[in-house]
Amino acid sequence: MGRRAQPTGSPASCGDNLTLLSYSVICDLFIDNKTTHKKYAFELKAPLPNSDQTKVSKGKMFKLLAMKPPQVDYAYYALPYNPYGKTENYSNMTRFALACVP
Repeated sequence: MGRRAQPTGSPASCGDNLTLLSYSVICDLFIDNKTTHKKYAFELKAPLPNSDQTKVSKGKMFKLLAMKPPQVDYAYYALPYNPYGKTENYSNMTRFALACVP
């Protein structure tokens, strides 16, 4: 499967008046594809997350994507369970996740 990751880096600064900040972000699932050299970060939440959880997750994803040097190529917000769906509806997502892993 995946592993917990703790990418570190700093958000990009676009002016002399801005202060460079250092961040540490822990994502729920991190996939480093050694074949394609792409890095994927996933934030996994329950089907009905609280609004504050959604806000925090979006902030994490934006920080990951803004870090210099880049820590991930793609960041996704995932709701892995649909109480109204059927198991076979997840085949595309499963194929995508498995394609990321060599």
